[in-house]
Amino acid sequence: MNHRRPHGRHPPSTLRDYLRLLEVGAPSEEQSDMCLSELLVNDSENEFNASLSRAGKEPPLFKPLLLSQGCSAAMSMRKKSFGYHLTHKLLFYLILGKQRFSNIEEDYVANAKGRLCEQILRESRLIAELNFPEMFRDLFMEQVFLCSYAGFVEFRNQSWISEIVGWQNANGCFKYYYQDGVEQYDGDSAIRAVCSTHMSGVGAALLGLFAKLQF
Repeated sequence: MNHRRPHGRHPPSTLRDYLRLLEVGAPSEEQSDMCLSELLVNDSENEFNASLSRAGKEPPLFKPLLLSQGCSAAMSMRKKSFGYHLTHKLLFYLILGKQRFSNIEEDYVANAKGRLCEQILRESRLIAELNFPEMFRDLFMEQVFLCSYAGFVEFRNQSWISEIVGWQNANGCFKYYYQDGVEQYDGDSAIRAVCSTHMSGVGAALLGLFAKLQF
């Protein structure tokens, strides 16, 4: 596991600066879904070729990763990103790191994950300095989960995990709220009335990961 400690320049120092930057970058949510789909299709072809090689007892032949022009641009490390754009890009590289392609070097993927978590750490620290505004809590949990999973010890912060645990409601879920305290519903089901599906899913994954890291 990667135990690098990411470092970087100071993050934006004000809430206004950060809100402005959150709209900058790629991928968008739609691009993220599309590019992950392209990545998995490429990987399924590699798995098929590898199974044929195993059957013939020959070394597996890995194909190159072929992405559309749009996904190549969205996932480029030269493109500055912030907020969810940044975490979605990291998710792409985390999945890419689990796969094998003839034109992708392991060092390239490791370097990309390191650079992304350096940027994410600056944002996470800013959110903490701003006293964890509710509008950023889902994003913060996603940042901490993904970079902790990637092996960056700076995110395994006990004060942060204690803060996150305190965001659970009486039902054990995590829930979005409007800034005025009115609950934000993301569906009509009874579960969604008390739980935000995305936020609770990320929360469960994060708490499970931290429990695993204790052993």
